[in-house]
Amino acid sequence: LSDASMRFSPAVYGGTLQASLLDINEHQATGRIVEYDIESGESRTIMQGLSFANGVALDASEQFMLVAETGRYRVWKYWLSGPRAGQSEVIVANLPGFPDNVHLGLDGRFWVGLTSPRSTLLDQYSNRPFLRQMTQRLPEFLRPGVIKYGHVIIIDGQGQITHSLQDPNERYAATTGAWETPSYVYVSSLTEPVLARYQKSRLGL
Repeated sequence: LSDASMRFSPAVYGGTLQASLLDINEHQATGRIVEYDIESGESRTIMQGLSFANGVALDASEQFMLVAETGRYRVWKYWLSGPRAGQSEVIVANLPGFPDNVHLGLDGRFWVGLTSPRSTLLDQYSNRPFLRQMTQRLPEFLRPGVIKYGHVIIIDGQGQITHSLQDPNERYAATTGAWETPSYVYVSSLTEPVLARYQKSRLGL
């Protein structure tokens, strides 16, 4: 399970979008990945110090999982079995937007939704936590928010980006993830009122 933030709860701060913006702007990195044992009812933290941990996806053989770290524009790989079990590494870094969820697709590939392009202001303050916290005290309309843009990428298990699907025309923005069938791709959004469906043949897939 991904626990995005130990500071900002959607139930307290007005919803998922509002809580995510507060946590990413402040950049305290209190996110974690929790392993839950269904039989024993026990849980343990296996990754921590993540800036808004936002979704996990197992590979088909369950040898590893991928984790989207929204606040630092990257995707982690955590080994579940084999000689590297318990180890983790960043396999995609410096993404052009905020990764929001990762899902296993067909043929061993993974789909990652980028909710919004990167914020110039947040990048400028990346090494200045005090200024980022001061940003939180601004009125909501002055804080960095979601930029309307649709963007989904496909990566392999090694983190190579094989496809980058973009919609700069704002027809379907704030993309959070995608699921594929043999014929279609279904795309979700943080703000749109509907689920989008695209024919894979028209996307060149």
